[in-house]
Amino acid sequence: MIKQKKIEQNFFNKFVGLLARQGGKSKAKKIVIKTFAKLHNTLKTPLSLLLIRVWKKLDVFVEARKVRIRRNYHWVPFIVSMHRRILLALKWILMSALLSKKKLPLSLKLYNEILLIEKGGESEALSLKNKNNFSAQSNRSNMHYRW
Repeated sequence: MIKQKKIEQNFFNKFVGLLARQGGKSKAKKIVIKTFAKLHNTLKTPLSLLLIRVWKKLDVFVEARKVRIRRNYHWVPFIVSMHRRILLALKWILMSALLSKKKLPLSLKLYNEILLIEKGGESEALSLKNKNNFSAQSNRSNMHYRW
């Protein structure tokens, strides 16, 4: 029970931190609370379990980053730390909600995106994850530029 609360609080704080970049922190908290409350009421599952399942579907181990070598830029795959993996998953969810062209409040856009990920539908966040994996795999020949 204590571990679940800690997981929920960790995801909540990171989500609020990402949203607070575009606006105030109290406004970001309201958006995240509305989204999580609606998810909890709809799916009838503990929020920590839902967040872990969504994170596992968006989990990635490798990220392609741009590195400058001899006046040229190359995309080089890097292994991602646990902190960065959580941040990438949350960032992809937020980006896909912000890029949605639907005329809905942000809390409903986030709700729809997380619900699509949970149900296994065509989610923009999952496509961003697949683009990242494809980029890392297609540029694995540049791995020697890491050192």
